[in-house]
Formats: sequence, structure tokens, C-alpha cells
Amino acid sequence: MSAEEIIEKFKKSFQTPSRKDERLKVVLICVVISTTFWFFSALNKDNYVSQISFPISISYDKEAYIATKPLPERLTLEVSGGGWDLMTRSFGFNMETLDVSVERPDSRPFVLVSSLRSEIAANLEPVVINYIPNDSIKFDIQRKVEKTVPVAVDESQIRLDNNYRILEGIRVRPDSVLLAGPEETLASIEEILVTPNVRGVDADYSGTITLENLPEFVTANTKEIGLSFPVVRYLKITESFPVQKKNFPIDAIDFEPKRLDVTYAISELEFDATDSTELELTVDFNNFDPADSTIYIEVEKRNPKIDNVTFTPLRVKLIKND
Repeated sequence: MSAEEIIEKFKKSFQTPSRKDERLKVVLICVVISTTFWFFSALNKDNYVSQISFPISISYDKEAYIATKPLPERLTLEVSGGGWDLMTRSFGFNMETLDVSVERPDSRPFVLVSSLRSEIAANLEPVVINYIPNDSIKFDIQRKVEKTVPVAVDESQIRLDNNYRILEGIRVRPDSVLLAGPEETLASIEEILVTPNVRGVDADYSGTITLENLPEFVTANTKEIGLSFPVVRYLKITESFPVQKKNFPIDAIDFEPKRLDVTYAISELEFDATDSTELELTVDFNNFDPADSTIYIEVEKRNPKIDNVTFTPLRVKLIKND
């Protein structure tokens, strides 16, 4: 049977009572009356012992300090007194919030409860304090400071179009920010790292990034960081280069191959189609490996802007001239 059906049946019993229903009503009324008399009689008795939650408020200079954790708002007390008094205190009545003023919370992160006992006791009369489980009220309030830190860019999040590269360093504006917040938090911050979500860049870039994900309780003097950088297209070039001898003792010793196709990348600003001296390939006889009669090919870049040099094979094989 559902709760609604039980209630409906109970209502009908009052509307069309039977002898059995009348007896049940009398019993219920007697139980209610006796319970009420017992309850009020019990509240009039003294020397009950109970635990109550006493309201407190931590006050401090909010211009100079900042709370980094929720401040305690209640203090547990074991008290004794009359039933009526304990009941009203248990429901939070007849108790004024005790203001606990802290002058230098960063140097002493607690207040001894013993120093507040007399004020609490006066607020609770006629209820008497028997015991206070906690000997102190703890908090985490730090001095508010300022610190200037540089701005760094997470370049791994910048995606350029194929064959494009950043020509010079990335420029940020401003290159530093002024932070304000808890002293301990700022002491651990050496820089602010911004993560630009930049994709498919094929031209000089200029944009802004919103400064986000600052540590909790930390603020910055700006919300946006300007970001700009020039880009240049790199060309993939394949050329044929001769392999030069170095420190060979006699002309009778030779090697092969004597010429290799080399692929390299170079900025289009640096490429000169008429210049065939960008690279030099050499084999030094002093690096001869008698185990397989080979020598590694060495590469000298005449232009430092050249990159990604590849060729095959990586060694030459020594042979004798006829």
C-alpha cells in the first residue's frame, strides 16, 4: 500500500469512525499529550551536557593580507546547562558571533582559544563551558605582495604552414607583467607562460592572447598579451656536389662515389641560384676505417642558414687507381 493510500484511509477513519478507530484516536492523542508533557518537563531540568557550535569571525586587514583557505566560522564547545538554554544555543539562538581580530596573521597563523574563553563564556550565560576540544583556531592568511615577472611563449603551440619558419624571435607586448597575490604563491612564480593557439601561419603574424590560468588568488595588471613574429618560406633544394679529398697520402688511392646529390633547406631570402658553393663535401683520410675500407663524408656549410642537409651514401669506399 502506498503512502497516499495510507493517508487517505486515515482521513476516512476520521470521517466515518468505528469503535476501533475511536479507540485508536484516543490512544494517539494520549501519546501525543504525554510526550509533550515529558518533553517540556525535561527541558526544565538543569545540568545537561551537550556539544554546540559557536559562531566566530576572523577579521584582518584585507588590503594588506589575503586568505588562501576558507576561514573557520565555528568553534566546537562542550557545555552544560538547562534544557531550554542548551536547545536555544544548539539552534544558534541567543549567541552573537565573536569577532576574532588578527593583526599579523602571516607571522602567527593561529589564535589560542584560551585567550577567547572569557568572551565566549560571557556570551553563553547561563550555559557553562566545560571543555573546548580545539586548543587553537588555525587559518592561512598571507601577506599580499606584488612581483614583476617576464612573459614567455610556448612555441610548441605555434603551427606554421608547410616550409615556413619563424624568421626572428617572437616578440611579446608587454614582455613582463605585474602580479599581485599571496607572498608564498608569488615566490614560486618565475615567469608567466602564454600558450598561443596559432595554426597554419604563412605570413607575418600579429595578434593577442588572453592571459589565463593564473594561480588562485593571483591577479595581473593586464589581461592581454600582444604576440608578433615574421615568417619566411624555406626552399627545398637538391644539388649535385663533388666530394673533395683531404690528407690522402698518394694519388693511387681513390674513392667512390666522387659526386653526390644533396638535398637541403634554405630561406628564400638567402637562396642564390647562381651560387654553387653553399656546401662542401670532403673525406679525410685520417678518418679511414680499415675494417671496411670506408671514410665518413664530412659536410661544411658555407652558409649558416642552410638546414636539413641529407644525402646518401654517408661513406665513400676506397679503391685503387689503375
